[in-house]
Amino acid sequence: MLSHTLAKQFPHPDNVISGIHELLINAVEHGNLELGFTLKTRLFQSGLWESELKKRIAMPYYARRRVNIEVIHGKNECHLTIIDQGKGFLWTEYLKKPIPSKNLNGRGLVIAFAAGFNSIKFNNMGNQVTCTSRY
Repeated sequence: MLSHTLAKQFPHPDNVISGIHELLINAVEHGNLELGFTLKTRLFQSGLWESELKKRIAMPYYARRRVNIEVIHGKNECHLTIIDQGKGFLWTEYLKKPIPSKNLNGRGLVIAFAAGFNSIKFNNMGNQVTCTSRY
């Protein structure tokens, strides 16, 4: 529902909703819960993904973390910024190599970049992303 509500802020909501959804999931799973790509892959393969997710959500260290969202409407564009409280990641590394379609995870950024934003920018740390669409 949050992705849908945020997408309505953009000039073409249907184009950006999937990207917003993926970036929000990444902020929670990879950012706040610190479930990296390799660990998530291993958990998927062993069938333990859902139980690990529930375990981490219940841990005080992770449970206190929040994702901050800001929407700013400019004169000719709309900006959505998502900030998680994780350690960040080397996002440039994930843009250099394609994710094989047979992988169980790792397609979130690919989906986000294909979602129809005019730009997607990360901060250096990798725990903040800003998506922009022009009117």
